Amino acid sequence: MATTIKEISDLIEKQGWKSEEIEGHDCLRFGFATKTYVDADGDASVLLIAEVMDEGRSWRVFAPRLYKYEDGPNGLAMLKACLYATRRSKFASWHLDLADGEIQLSVRNILEETPLTETQFKRVVDHVFWAVEEFHEMIVHARDTGEINPPDKPSPLEALLRQIAALSPAGYDRVRQGLDAAITRAAEKASAPETL
Repeated sequence: MATTIKEISDLIEKQGWKSEEIEGHDCLRFGFATKTYVDADGDASVLLIAEVMDEGRSWRVFAPRLYKYEDGPNGLAMLKACLYATRRSKFASWHLDLADGEIQLSVRNILEETPLTETQFKRVVDHVFWAVEEFHEMIVHARDTGEINPPDKPSPLEALLRQIAALSPAGYDRVRQGLDAAITRAAEKASAPETL
Protein backbone atom coordinates (compact mmCIF):
# COMPACT_ATOMS: atom_id res chain seq x y z
CA MET A 1 0.00 0.00 0.00
CA ALA A 2 1.42 3.40 -1.03
CA THR A 3 -0.29 5.56 1.61
CA THR A 4 -2.76 5.49 4.47
CA ILE A 5 -5.00 7.97 6.19
CA LYS A 6 -2.63 7.80 9.19
CA GLU A 7 0.30 8.82 7.00
CA ILE A 8 -1.65 11.79 5.62
CA SER A 9 -2.72 12.73 9.15
CA ASP A 10 0.93 12.71 10.21
CA LEU A 11 1.86 14.94 7.25
CA ILE A 12 -0.92 17.39 8.14
CA GLU A 13 0.26 17.45 11.75
CA LYS A 14 3.88 17.94 10.63
CA GLN A 15 2.78 21.14 8.85
CA GLY A 16 1.28 22.40 12.11
CA TRP A 17 -2.27 22.07 10.82
CA LYS A 18 -5.18 20.43 12.61
CA SER A 19 -7.35 17.77 11.05
CA GLU A 20 -10.28 15.60 12.00
CA GLU A 21 -10.99 12.08 10.75
CA ILE A 22 -14.39 11.53 9.16
CA GLU A 23 -15.78 8.39 10.76
CA GLY A 24 -16.52 5.50 8.44
CA HIS A 25 -14.46 6.95 5.59
CA ASP A 26 -10.78 7.09 4.70
CA CYS A 27 -10.93 10.89 4.91
CA LEU A 28 -9.58 13.77 6.96
CA ARG A 29 -11.17 17.21 7.22
CA PHE A 30 -9.03 20.33 7.56
CA GLY A 31 -9.19 23.92 6.38
CA PHE A 32 -7.62 27.32 5.95
CA ALA A 33 -8.53 30.97 6.18
CA THR A 34 -8.72 32.62 2.75
CA LYS A 35 -8.05 36.10 1.41
CA THR A 36 -10.24 36.02 -1.71
CA TYR A 37 -12.64 33.09 -1.41
CA VAL A 38 -15.78 33.57 0.67
CA ASP A 39 -18.22 30.70 1.13
CA ALA A 40 -22.03 30.85 0.91
CA ASP A 41 -22.25 31.71 4.62
CA GLY A 42 -19.88 34.66 4.18
CA ASP A 43 -16.93 32.95 5.90
CA ALA A 44 -13.45 33.62 4.51
CA SER A 45 -12.30 30.02 4.80
CA VAL A 46 -12.16 26.86 2.75
CA LEU A 47 -12.82 23.30 3.92
CA LEU A 48 -10.51 20.66 2.46
CA ILE A 49 -10.90 16.88 2.56
CA ALA A 50 -7.97 14.49 2.11
CA GLU A 51 -9.16 11.08 0.93
CA VAL A 52 -7.27 7.81 0.40
CA MET A 53 -8.57 5.78 -2.53
CA ASP A 54 -7.83 2.57 -4.44
CA GLU A 55 -6.47 0.79 -1.37
CA GLY A 56 -3.88 3.53 -0.88
CA ARG A 57 -2.63 3.60 -4.48
CA SER A 58 -4.05 7.10 -4.94
CA TRP A 59 -5.30 9.94 -2.84
CA ARG A 60 -6.82 13.33 -3.40
CA VAL A 61 -7.52 16.62 -1.72
CA PHE A 62 -10.80 18.26 -2.57
CA ALA A 63 -12.73 21.35 -1.58
CA PRO A 64 -16.40 20.36 -1.34
CA ARG A 65 -19.37 22.69 -1.72
CA LEU A 66 -17.37 25.62 -3.06
CA TYR A 67 -20.32 26.82 -5.13
CA LYS A 68 -23.90 25.86 -5.88
CA TYR A 69 -24.92 25.62 -9.51
CA GLU A 70 -28.45 26.71 -10.29
CA ASP A 71 -30.17 26.74 -13.67
CA GLY A 72 -30.68 30.28 -14.83
CA PRO A 73 -29.41 32.91 -17.23
CA ASN A 74 -25.86 32.83 -15.82
CA GLY A 75 -25.54 29.09 -15.15
CA LEU A 76 -23.75 28.30 -18.39
CA ALA A 77 -21.24 31.12 -17.85
CA MET A 78 -20.48 29.79 -14.38
CA LEU A 79 -19.81 26.30 -15.76
CA LYS A 80 -17.65 27.75 -18.54
CA ALA A 81 -15.66 29.64 -15.89
CA CYS A 82 -15.10 26.36 -14.00
CA LEU A 83 -13.95 24.65 -17.23
CA TYR A 84 -11.58 27.52 -17.91
CA ALA A 85 -10.21 27.24 -14.36
CA THR A 86 -9.64 23.50 -14.87
CA ARG A 87 -7.70 24.17 -18.04
CA ARG A 88 -5.56 26.93 -16.51
CA SER A 89 -4.80 25.20 -13.22
CA LYS A 90 -3.15 22.14 -14.82
CA PHE A 91 -3.63 19.65 -11.96
CA ALA A 92 -6.94 20.75 -10.45
CA SER A 93 -10.36 19.71 -11.74
CA TRP A 94 -13.69 21.36 -11.07
CA HIS A 95 -16.63 18.96 -10.76
CA LEU A 96 -20.39 19.43 -10.85
CA ASP A 97 -22.68 17.03 -8.97
CA LEU A 98 -25.83 16.98 -11.11
CA ALA A 99 -27.89 15.60 -8.20
CA ASP A 100 -27.60 18.68 -6.00
CA GLY A 101 -25.64 21.30 -7.98
CA GLU A 102 -22.55 21.12 -5.78
CA ILE A 103 -19.38 22.37 -7.44
CA GLN A 104 -16.12 21.15 -5.94
CA LEU A 105 -12.46 21.30 -6.79
CA SER A 106 -10.01 18.40 -6.49
CA VAL A 107 -6.45 17.35 -7.17
CA ARG A 108 -5.77 13.63 -7.38
CA ASN A 109 -2.33 12.08 -6.93
CA ILE A 110 -1.72 8.57 -8.24
CA LEU A 111 0.99 6.79 -6.26
CA GLU A 112 0.59 3.12 -7.28
CA GLU A 113 3.30 1.45 -5.17
CA THR A 114 5.49 4.49 -4.46
CA PRO A 115 5.35 6.13 -1.05
CA LEU A 116 3.75 9.54 -0.55
CA THR A 117 6.37 12.20 0.11
CA GLU A 118 5.98 15.39 2.10
CA THR A 119 6.78 17.38 -1.05
CA GLN A 120 3.99 15.67 -3.00
CA PHE A 121 1.57 16.23 -0.14
CA LYS A 122 2.37 19.93 0.18
CA ARG A 123 2.21 20.46 -3.58
CA VAL A 124 -1.27 18.95 -3.85
CA VAL A 125 -2.65 20.92 -0.88
CA ASP A 126 -1.00 24.14 -2.08
CA HIS A 127 -2.40 23.69 -5.57
CA VAL A 128 -5.96 23.19 -4.34
CA PHE A 129 -5.69 26.23 -2.10
CA TRP A 130 -4.14 28.32 -4.90
CA ALA A 131 -6.86 27.34 -7.39
CA VAL A 132 -9.66 28.21 -4.93
CA GLU A 133 -8.15 31.66 -4.36
CA GLU A 134 -7.06 32.32 -7.96
CA PHE A 135 -10.36 31.60 -9.69
CA HIS A 136 -12.94 32.58 -7.05
CA GLU A 137 -13.59 36.10 -8.33
CA MET A 138 -13.91 34.90 -11.94
CA ILE A 139 -16.42 32.16 -11.02
CA VAL A 140 -18.53 34.44 -8.80
CA HIS A 141 -18.49 37.17 -11.45
CA ALA A 142 -19.69 34.65 -14.07
CA ARG A 143 -22.41 33.41 -11.71
CA ASP A 144 -23.59 36.95 -10.92
CA THR A 145 -23.27 38.63 -14.34
CA GLY A 146 -22.98 35.93 -16.99
CA GLU A 147 -19.59 37.35 -18.06
CA ILE A 148 -16.30 35.47 -17.80
CA ASN A 149 -13.26 37.59 -16.93
CA PRO A 150 -10.29 35.25 -16.51
CA PRO A 151 -7.71 36.45 -13.98
CA ASP A 152 -4.99 36.36 -16.64
CA LYS A 153 -7.04 38.27 -19.20
CA PRO A 154 -7.03 41.93 -18.17
CA SER A 155 -9.55 44.44 -19.45
CA PRO A 156 -8.38 46.44 -22.49
CA LEU A 157 -7.61 49.47 -20.29
CA GLU A 158 -5.65 47.32 -17.81
CA ALA A 159 -3.72 45.76 -20.69
CA LEU A 160 -2.83 49.21 -22.06
CA LEU A 161 -1.76 50.46 -18.64
CA ARG A 162 0.44 47.37 -18.15
CA GLN A 163 2.05 47.94 -21.55
CA ILE A 164 2.73 51.59 -20.75
CA ALA A 165 4.14 50.69 -17.32
CA ALA A 166 6.50 48.19 -18.96
CA LEU A 167 7.96 50.80 -21.32
CA SER A 168 11.43 52.19 -20.96
CA PRO A 169 11.64 55.86 -19.94
CA ALA A 170 12.26 56.82 -23.59
CA GLY A 171 9.26 54.74 -24.73
CA TYR A 172 7.11 56.31 -22.04
CA ASP A 173 8.16 59.79 -23.22
CA ARG A 174 7.22 58.92 -26.83
CA VAL A 175 3.77 57.70 -25.71
CA ARG A 176 3.27 60.86 -23.67
CA GLN A 177 4.34 63.10 -26.59
CA GLY A 178 1.96 61.22 -28.89
CA LEU A 179 -0.94 61.62 -26.45
CA ASP A 180 -0.15 65.34 -25.98
CA ALA A 181 -0.06 65.84 -29.77
CA ALA A 182 -3.38 64.01 -30.19
CA ILE A 183 -5.00 66.14 -27.48
CA THR A 184 -3.67 69.33 -29.10
CA ARG A 185 -5.00 68.28 -32.53
CA ALA A 186 -8.41 67.43 -31.07
CA ALA A 187 -8.58 70.78 -29.26
CA GLU A 188 -7.62 72.69 -32.44
CA LYS A 189 -10.20 70.80 -34.46
CA ALA A 190 -12.90 71.48 -31.88
CA SER A 191 -12.16 75.25 -31.83
CA ALA A 192 -11.86 75.67 -35.63
CA PRO A 193 -14.86 77.26 -37.35
CA GLU A 194 -17.03 74.92 -39.35
CA THR A 195 -16.88 75.25 -43.08
CA LEU A 196 -19.38 73.97 -45.59
